[in-house]
Amino acid sequence: MNLTMNQLLKKQMLAAIKLKTDTDFQEFVDFLYSQAHGSLFTSLKQKIDKGGDGILNGDTILAAYAPEKYSLANFRTKINSDYKKYKANWKSTHKKWMVLTNCELLTNMVMHIESKHSGAEKLGVVEIVTKIEALPWSKIKRIGEFLGIASELLMNDLLGQVIDDLIRTDEEGLAISQRPHALYIEDKIALNYASDEVQMATHQYSHSLEYFNTMQLILQDHTTMEIRALRSRIIGDYSTQGGTFSQRFNALIARYCEKSPNDDLYHFAIVVILTFFFEQCLIGARTTGETVC
Repeated sequence: MNLTMNQLLKKQMLAAIKLKTDTDFQEFVDFLYSQAHGSLFTSLKQKIDKGGDGILNGDTILAAYAPEKYSLANFRTKINSDYKKYKANWKSTHKKWMVLTNCELLTNMVMHIESKHSGAEKLGVVEIVTKIEALPWSKIKRIGEFLGIASELLMNDLLGQVIDDLIRTDEEGLAISQRPHALYIEDKIALNYASDEVQMATHQYSHSLEYFNTMQLILQDHTTMEIRALRSRIIGDYSTQGGTFSQRFNALIARYCEKSPNDDLYHFAIVVILTFFFEQCLIGARTTGETVC
């Protein structure tokens, strides 16, 4: 499952990519395609420019254009030069050609690329952000950090998107009222986890705690009905699981990560959300001090 980045994060990515010019943009393209395609992408860093900035899938040559100031005349000159080198060095063995640029694609730019190579793939800054958006969140975070975007903004956006996703896919159930947070987390962890699990659970709680204020702010942006739906879903799903608390907790994580099983950051976001509601007494046994929770 791929979530949609919020508009603020998209704008920051667009702005950051537009600032990448010349070799900085080529390095960004290298990083992006290495993250997105792994071993299917080969970077071409050559002392002598042969008209290629990378190879994708063994058959596509990438050409990057990233000026500080765009002009159609300069764009045409660059494309003509790169395509001439592509024809001389690559076209006989690599039939596909792709152009990437740090600005928005205009109609006359598209037409000029097509006049050189019909069917060439064309990615302007908007299309590049769309490509990033389709990646797992663990990779989006790494690319965002490469662009200089604060990891807090990336994580906050992910938490908000996961909460929205859980709310949207909620099934009808009994809503419950909001409760204050747990008073004695050490006692609460010891009550719910086996002795050999306490250290792991405490470590997990400590890492999640960093994002609890963000969770509160995100939830404040939702209606009471939406929050009740979210809490009701978690309670309902938790109640259908069997085993110890940790087994039920992990079963919830697996259930909510079914559509993104290989996305480590999405997995962590689910852990944060469930740990937050564990502290809020939504799931798990309560300590004596939480009887009114």
